[in-house]
Amino acid sequence: MRGLSRLLFGLLVLAGLLAVADLFLTGALERRAATRVTQELGAPSSVDLRGWPVSARLLFSSVPTAVVTATEVPIPGQSARLTRLDLTVDDVRINRDELFNPDVMPFDATTGRFSAGLNGPALLELSGRPTGLVGIEVVEQGVRLVAVGGFSAVVQPSARDGDLFLRADVPVLGALEVVVPVPVLPGGTRIESVRVEGGLVLLEGFVPDVSQVLERSGELS
Repeated sequence: MRGLSRLLFGLLVLAGLLAVADLFLTGALERRAATRVTQELGAPSSVDLRGWPVSARLLFSSVPTAVVTATEVPIPGQSARLTRLDLTVDDVRINRDELFNPDVMPFDATTGRFSAGLNGPALLELSGRPTGLVGIEVVEQGVRLVAVGGFSAVVQPSARDGDLFLRADVPVLGALEVVVPVPVLPGGTRIESVRVEGGLVLLEGFVPDVSQVLERSGELS
């Protein structure tokens, strides 16, 4: 009986040590990856590898999911920035040949999904400020277009021909149409839906080639 108790205790200690080791190695990989993503996107980023035990699964095969989050992502040629960018990538595999190379992403992934968030000032900047429009605000009910004279209307955003489209009937001015060229992610990324949440207009879709998103050669355009 005493021998069984010692065996159980030993197994518990071993399990605890393995959990701590997994946490340490996972954290190191996540920090390495986050540093690399930050360099490539030019924006503060974090990486969350999911699928316990992450380190063991990576070494022998892959983990199901990694979530990459970046904030205030620069948009080339614009003073506006993506307020938030989330990439959820699938089938993450460790890059064993470059594991100790600080200049290379420590893991590889192929496909995934993205969510890019834009706030009111960013939408106004990207719209080119068409005649009659003085402000854009993202509110709980949708997007408020503010016209000259203080007139405003709340509308629901939609995607049209790859861009963000806003249309409102404003008193005195009549129809006010705003087309916001969407800063599209590279690699054949498709925008599938547009919605409003948390003070942002969220553009969401599928990413067929994650590697192009996380390289400078495939910047937002």
